[in-house]
Amino acid sequence: MQKGDFIRINYVEKASLTGRVTDTNIEAEAKSAGIFDSERPNKYRPLPVIVGSGMPNRGIDDELGEMADGESRDFEVAPEKAYGTRDPKLINLVPLSFFKKQGINPVRGLPVRTRRGIAIVRSAMGGRIRLDYNHPLAGQNMSYHLEVIGRAEDPETKLRWLIEMTLPGIDSDSHIIEVRDGIAAVELNRGDLRPETVERLREILTKQVEDNIPEIISVKFGPIETEEPAEEEEPAEVNEVVEDEQGPEC
Repeated sequence: MQKGDFIRINYVEKASLTGRVTDTNIEAEAKSAGIFDSERPNKYRPLPVIVGSGMPNRGIDDELGEMADGESRDFEVAPEKAYGTRDPKLINLVPLSFFKKQGINPVRGLPVRTRRGIAIVRSAMGGRIRLDYNHPLAGQNMSYHLEVIGRAEDPETKLRWLIEMTLPGIDSDSHIIEVRDGIAAVELNRGDLRPETVERLREILTKQVEDNIPEIISVKFGPIETEEPAEEEEPAEVNEVVEDEQGPEC
């Protein structure tokens, strides 16, 4: 694969130390591992990525740069290129009273949302709760099974996949897209998104197209008018046969 290629992948992620499956976009694998998310059905399909973007993480991205379409690999990724190393600055002590006021029992392992973000309760001692804002898999080596299963060649497919990366919860086939002479017209399926969110998404997509799809010069968002085929006129009813002035040939 080359930097800038739009591809689709299937992957299975495991914690190297335990062999536990922590993430996958393959439905059968997710169900077998007990991590299937029925509220995110669109997750379980080939994932679109751009080679060289650093996504889904740097370790996978580096490996993709050495793979070919249709190839599969098993490899391990160090914490620095997966979920990062553990940062002691991301561990805070919070008074137990903070949780009591909200009716929360901060048991060990409980994920909680604060103004700073999502944290995991690690311990409770002396009226203080230790919150860990590190990613739950930070500091761990991760193992991957990775397969490249397709590559986008035309600008319309690239744009559709790019929208799917930005709006993963909405079926990419539900957007109306036309690309002609370097101009892309896009009618987004907004779902339940608020107007201000849609406007921000338009700005993000415009910048992403500029950075990743040079075949597209500009993007226009809004309803796309489709031309209806002209109706064929039925021939008038023939009431008589008009003969040539010279008369029929004998």
